[in-house]
Amino acid sequence: LGKQMRDSVLSQFPSGAVPREIAQELYIYQCHLMNQYERRMTQTFVSDDAHMEEELYQLPIRAFQDEYSSRKIVSEAQWKQLGFLKWSDPREEFMETPPGVLALDCMVYFAKNKHEAFAQIVFGHTENQCPFADASIALTKVLCQIFRVGEPPIELAHEFIPVVVIHDEPLKEIFCVTIQLLFKTWKEMRASKQDLEKVMVVVKKQILTVLQFGMVLSSIDTMKNKLFELTYKKIIEAEENS
Repeated sequence: LGKQMRDSVLSQFPSGAVPREIAQELYIYQCHLMNQYERRMTQTFVSDDAHMEEELYQLPIRAFQDEYSSRKIVSEAQWKQLGFLKWSDPREEFMETPPGVLALDCMVYFAKNKHEAFAQIVFGHTENQCPFADASIALTKVLCQIFRVGEPPIELAHEFIPVVVIHDEPLKEIFCVTIQLLFKTWKEMRASKQDLEKVMVVVKKQILTVLQFGMVLSSIDTMKNKLFELTYKKIIEAEENS
């Protein structure tokens, strides 16, 4: 389906009351869109792959533009600033599957398309700054779990999410929103580097909770607003009241 056709189908049901048969077809299409990421999710970094090398270096190029232009090399300190744990060879961080090099794809997409937010995250000089690369890898893995990347559609399921089916790169678009959510939640939790796993548990709950809005999530901005409204404090309050 082309984007124009997708938008046209959804525009016929502004109230969200999509007939079950059409909803089921859109759900299957949603699965197809998400499964396009399976190959990259299961692929590890290949050091002699020129395209992967070029993609990896897009991160320091976009973060340290002037400095990189003059020196053409990336220091271990700069890889550390980008949030990599293995500063001497950041390629090693893309050897686990999932999420494989899909995590790198998402990071580069964010750096290219949301450069201001990317810069704020990388250079947000706080005492216990969340490591961008390490957090991105963990988040990509969670998104693959939530959206069942690589798994077949559930039989007779019909609950699709408009924000997914209207984008050609839905996982990457959702990554751009949720990586910002992750950093926001990190600050609310006053987390430090050893707390990343705890933060990811909360972020996963935030995403799953907001996805329950279903048809309300008609745009990335709507999804972002819903996610940002669901603070760490609200998650804790919900758990206490359950």
